[in-house]
Amino acid sequence: TNDLELIKNSDGLILPGVGAFGKAVENLKSLNLFEPLKEVVIQQKKPILVKILRTYEKSYDFEYSYVGETKKQQGKAEILE
Repeated sequence: TNDLELIKNSDGLILPGVGAFGKAVENLKSLNLFEPLKEVVIQQKKPILVKILRTYEKSYDFEYSYVGETKKQQGKAEILE
């Protein structure tokens, strides 16, 4: 989504890894979302580690934990259309 308020009110934000991160930043900048999202990330200060467990055509299952914590949680991300 490119709805800034929806993004700000979400439980989390998932960005691509190193290989596609540069292109993701370009896209965020073209949508004028990069700077506002950067502010949100700086305020939250909650770096996470994400591991993709399974991929499907329109979704994927993932596991994540906050950096420095051993408790892992799982989630599912779906493509918004």
